[in-house]
Amino acid sequence: MSRYLGLNVVALLLCMQTVAQANDNIISDAKKDSLANVFRIPFCLDCNEFLIDPSAHPDVKFKSVTELHYVAKDSSLKNKELTVKHIHTFNALGEQTMKQTFYLTSGAKDSMVFQYNDKKNVVREIVYSSDSAKKPMHIETDHIYVYDAMDNKIKDSSVIKSFEGFIEPGEQTAKSFNKEYTYSKYDTAHNEIWELKVDNGDTTIQTYVYDNKNRVLKETDYRYSMFSATLHAYDNAGNEIETIDIDGKGDTTDTKFLFDAQRRQVDMKKYEKRKLASSESDVYNSDSSYVKTEEEFGDEVAGTCPDDDKTVTTYDMYGSQVSKITTSMKEGSPFTTKVIDKIQYNERRPVSDTQTTAEEGNMYWSKSMMITTYKYDAAGNQIYSEEKGGGQYSKNTKEVSVFNSHRHRTRTEEYNSCSDKPETVLITEYYPNEDDVKTEIEIDSDSKKIGTYGRDSRKLESTIKGYDGESETTVWQYEE
Repeated sequence: MSRYLGLNVVALLLCMQTVAQANDNIISDAKKDSLANVFRIPFCLDCNEFLIDPSAHPDVKFKSVTELHYVAKDSSLKNKELTVKHIHTFNALGEQTMKQTFYLTSGAKDSMVFQYNDKKNVVREIVYSSDSAKKPMHIETDHIYVYDAMDNKIKDSSVIKSFEGFIEPGEQTAKSFNKEYTYSKYDTAHNEIWELKVDNGDTTIQTYVYDNKNRVLKETDYRYSMFSATLHAYDNAGNEIETIDIDGKGDTTDTKFLFDAQRRQVDMKKYEKRKLASSESDVYNSDSSYVKTEEEFGDEVAGTCPDDDKTVTTYDMYGSQVSKITTSMKEGSPFTTKVIDKIQYNERRPVSDTQTTAEEGNMYWSKSMMITTYKYDAAGNQIYSEEKGGGQYSKNTKEVSVFNSHRHRTRTEEYNSCSDKPETVLITEYYPNEDDVKTEIEIDSDSKKIGTYGRDSRKLESTIKGYDGESETTVWQYEE
């Protein structure tokens, strides 16, 4: 397999001049070809932006959502001031057609308008803005998307008007324009095989080659008169077993992978300029415990100390770390860090972990111990954890939690070692069905955060009450 990829490396390097010379012809041909694209613009088509659990309520739709943001100089929010107002408008299909933003303090405003075709694809996206309530809005960005009969996007073009020195809404200086275009070609399986991007005169060309299982075999990238490529190889099980990256100078990074019969990666070696740079191996036992060995090999530079590192980590059958030994070079001398965990289990759940850390080397030695204990309720939820000790790594923390009958966390208290009062409190109140969140509260030494939600998980209000006097709140209003 390495020989096969090596031949491709040579072929790709020979193509560098050919691609550069063909650049102008490709650009002109792009305007004539029939192009295809299966990508879509990420978008809130079903109002997910305003729901904390969209998967539980996939059919929620709104005609409009008004989002009001207030600030106040006191934690009571009695004298709050409306500073920003957003208005989101949706059509009958739940597609957002407009978003308007008003900055009440400066008078600046902007608006985003979205147009769709009959297949729910965005065909145009326009951003308007104005730095003053007294000035008309102008187009700042205009995106146009064209689709073919197969519902593929075949063209992406935009004109962007930017403002240098944009500090606050309403404070704009010198203007500049930027035009961007993207053209693509696809195979019959909708895999992208060619893409041309023109950004204000700068051109990037990318190509892709796939096998009969739609896996990428070859990627090439040409930009700024520099050519690079990536080659991929797979085994019969579909695991990627080798990747070769070729940069613009012709230097290569070759990464090889090995998998076992269960498709677990058991070995990895990375070669940079044909020299082994790093490796990683996993040795599995019959009970699913395993040992991971990781090595980093530093560059040999005359007059400098080597900086190789080797880490061997052992995991038990439950996936918990039971030992980690790292050996590295510090100023030419070996330095070792050993972390040993003795874990006790009860019904496959850890109830205690005694961790010992020892560091030694280069005329230095230290040792510390940290003990972590866990408790669970009858349903198996972890309701208590406490860490003690650790020396310079000391945490001495404690966490206490409560769950409802549906195993959702309703209260968590986090403690440090210097106070009997919780440092942070997290409270979640649910509706009677015990699944939908009604209120979330987070209390710490700096502020109190409160979020309230409707039965369909829609956001109603979010408030941050700062103990230093600065507070803010956002309110959502819905039209259905």
